[in-house]
Amino acid sequence: MTRVRFIGSGDSEMRAFSRWVTLSLVLVASITSACRSTTASTEPSATPEVTASSPAPTLTATSPSPVATTVPSSLNPASAPITRVATAPLGDLRGGRVYAFKEYATAGGTGVTRELWTSTLEGPSVTTLAARIEFPQEVSVVVGKPGMTLRHIFSPDGRRVVVTDGGYRLTMLDLGSGRASSLGIDGYAPTWTRDGRWIVYAAFDQSADPTNPYRLWVVPAELTERPRRIPGDSVVALAGGSRIVVYDSRAGGEAIVDVADGKQLGRFPDLVGGITWRSLSPQYAFIRNQQQTPGGGRPDDVTSIVVADDDLVSPRVVVQRTGSQYEVNFRDLRWNPLRDEILYSVEGIGSRTYGILQIASGAERSLPATAQYLTWAQDGEHLVGLARGDGGPRPSGLPVSIDFKRATVVVLARDGSITRSTTISALEPFEVLTQVATVGY
Repeated sequence: MTRVRFIGSGDSEMRAFSRWVTLSLVLVASITSACRSTTASTEPSATPEVTASSPAPTLTATSPSPVATTVPSSLNPASAPITRVATAPLGDLRGGRVYAFKEYATAGGTGVTRELWTSTLEGPSVTTLAARIEFPQEVSVVVGKPGMTLRHIFSPDGRRVVVTDGGYRLTMLDLGSGRASSLGIDGYAPTWTRDGRWIVYAAFDQSADPTNPYRLWVVPAELTERPRRIPGDSVVALAGGSRIVVYDSRAGGEAIVDVADGKQLGRFPDLVGGITWRSLSPQYAFIRNQQQTPGGGRPDDVTSIVVADDDLVSPRVVVQRTGSQYEVNFRDLRWNPLRDEILYSVEGIGSRTYGILQIASGAERSLPATAQYLTWAQDGEHLVGLARGDGGPRPSGLPVSIDFKRATVVVLARDGSITRSTTISALEPFEVLTQVATVGY
């Protein structure tokens, strides 16, 4: 089975981060527009970046007039439009790959462009722009729409993704051929279940709490039935088969839901985060925060990494820290795909460190601060992360008051040393690499 590992900072953080990204992109949009006209050779979003061994991708665009629909009017939405999406065929997808989302403001600050880039993990380094999606009204939204979570959009075989197009409709992309097809459904934050049978998405509910206005819906991936509601506001994690972990604002926490029948199978304790599931020996790992006073911040607060069986029975603490949760807090749990160990980060004020935890012994090993937002490669021996460094020559016309640098997706050894650069990069603050996922067969 294909496994997907990801880079991120937890779903709640990603939602907040996405809103921050949008606002930040608007602030730099006018600078971006001016610099793009004078720095095409150094501004990476102006021309798709590829290595010498990778031909420049030819993106095929489709952007007919949008239509308004929440659920498909029929089970054959072949005629539904695909708005502001351009794709390129990737061809042979065998072997390990890394994918990344890049975002930047469109010229004039009227919207946001999101690009899906991919690079090989083995053999010659080949980097390709797989898809580009333009969201023309993203910045004008008062209540932010849920954003796509990269690790959730892949089919189990890694050959297809489901995304939200520029008209905020669900679209299926065949990565090998570059073919795009609309599902005919308005929706955000699409998620593909691990068994490949279902696609879960968020839809706006006018009757909902204005602070949590989205509800989850599910539709068969082959569109053999009409969409139906399931419990929850957003997808937190993927579990086995057709099960997912959702956040439900009405219940005030996270729960396991089987999307095949919509039944809730279990609830997580209060104040948990970083939930992740593995198939090697079906288990959840999650972070539990024990706050001595509401809001935390006391020196006797406790943050723990907890491991529990698939049914959440007999949870056990494998490591914990004591201290103010503003200064020390576990984040970003990632199971090793082949070993009984977890990659984690510890976040404090203005700092983040990474380590590897052996589940059986509880032994911890710290990693050097080489890169951020780490996740596992599929061999369990390498890591993938985001390194930030010298941005290169200053773009012409860029004010000296603007500090810029280049962020690059890299492959690391288990000791944290960089072994390979993927050439998926972004010139900050004009562009943002928001998420990275590794996919293998």
